[in-house]
Amino acid sequence: MSLPAGTASDGGLPEPGQPELCQPEPGREWRGVVEWSCGSRERLIWRAERATLEPYRTEPEPAPVNYGCLPGLINPADAAEVDAVWLGEPLPTGTEIVAAPSGVLWLADGDHKVIFGDTSQVAGQTVGCVAALLAWFPASRGAQLRDAAQAQAWLARLSGEAPDGGPDSGPNFGQDWQGGLEQLGSSG
Repeated sequence: MSLPAGTASDGGLPEPGQPELCQPEPGREWRGVVEWSCGSRERLIWRAERATLEPYRTEPEPAPVNYGCLPGLINPADAAEVDAVWLGEPLPTGTEIVAAPSGVLWLADGDHKVIFGDTSQVAGQTVGCVAALLAWFPASRGAQLRDAAQAQAWLARLSGEAPDGGPDSGPNFGQDWQGGLEQLGSSG
């Protein structure tokens, strides 16, 4: 399955307390590519114009999760492909995965990260899990976990598969998924 191109006019998740604007297709799968493997400092970048990965930079710290993007789907917050993370064991860079998201990491600046993988593993691990993902972001970015339905709704809006407005018929974006930062005990 390939990703639809295009963006919504606003592209962001509603602010906490604001209603959802569409009802996403449950279980919709999206294609992603791993640019940075969990545990590695070497980061690659997807170049859409060539449909390839190229060396980007060596990061000061290794990635706590597998990090990449959803090629062809643009986040207007940074005018780049939507960021994605894959929880679990390290995946080689260049790995292409087609899967339904398990959640989204909502960030105050709009540069949200779509989450794939088992989100139930929150304790006892230092890499590849939700707790490691949350710890990666400083408190100033306002990281909040949102569920799969909220991830699907945001992706549907960005892809043009859902309207930018309309009656509230979806999940409440204002609620933190699984208690968010407080339940996981992350201080960011």
